[in-house]
Amino acid sequence: MYCNKNGTIYSDLSTAIDVNIEVSDAASGVKSVVLKVANTLDPDNVIGEALPATLTEAENTWTVKLESGTDKILSKLVGENTYVVKAVVEDNAGNQLNQTLFRIDVDTAPPVISNISITNSSTVYSVYKKDGEENKFYVHNNDGNKFSIYGAIQDAQSGISKIELLEVSGTTTTTIKSTDILPISDIDFTGRTETASMKIKATDNAGNIKEVPLTICFDNIPPKGIHAIDKSNKDIFFRISDLNNWKVARNEETGELEGEIPANLWNTSLDEDIGGKYSPTSYGKNQTVRVRGNIS
Repeated sequence: MYCNKNGTIYSDLSTAIDVNIEVSDAASGVKSVVLKVANTLDPDNVIGEALPATLTEAENTWTVKLESGTDKILSKLVGENTYVVKAVVEDNAGNQLNQTLFRIDVDTAPPVISNISITNSSTVYSVYKKDGEENKFYVHNNDGNKFSIYGAIQDAQSGISKIELLEVSGTTTTTIKSTDILPISDIDFTGRTETASMKIKATDNAGNIKEVPLTICFDNIPPKGIHAIDKSNKDIFFRISDLNNWKVARNEETGELEGEIPANLWNTSLDEDIGGKYSPTSYGKNQTVRVRGNIS
């Protein structure tokens, strides 16, 4: 007798299990094939009713489906237990063959995904993640380098069957990469712009699925300085000096410059010692010159 299922298979108790059995009897011929399911701790106590197999068009091949739902066999199995599936084959002369086909290990818990990160082989800083933004990454992707996704994906019961990187666009989901173990490597983001909505999908050997959203913002635009000119034709934001260009008055107690200048009250005289174009502290020297300003 041959069965397409053997050894131990894992079940989430919702996905049907298709069983095909090849068996023959050279004398009187096979009359019937039924399957019986029992807990491995009590193998003689059959759960539910025996499941009759149907003879197919293929020679000597019988088929039966283990399903979930009302009064279905998978719905009668409980907990993280192990069950044994046996076949009872009877020929037309009344002889019977009882044989164990396979075991079912129940696993209804999805995989666990954690500590996702994105890296690439670039020699410059090209992936950034802000604190507090879970699984959202800013990616510089115009240098031709490929990216990899690392992290931890685990399943304590049946183990991981497949890991996928998917992209979601409206109602369409596209598989970018598929593997059976992290990292997901050699990801090509060349030419991508704006923001991509993706997700990491992990499937265990029982069919349980866990998905984690992943947002990738493609950022290839460098920072730029913010400039504004006051009524004296001086740049309000950018100054060359060791002094702070927003400090406008000296505190008599501390001796420190402090305060802010409202835009409509700019006064040239207030700029004399805070890095104005023509103030003594603005000129270069043979040591360090500080350039201060607002970057956006």
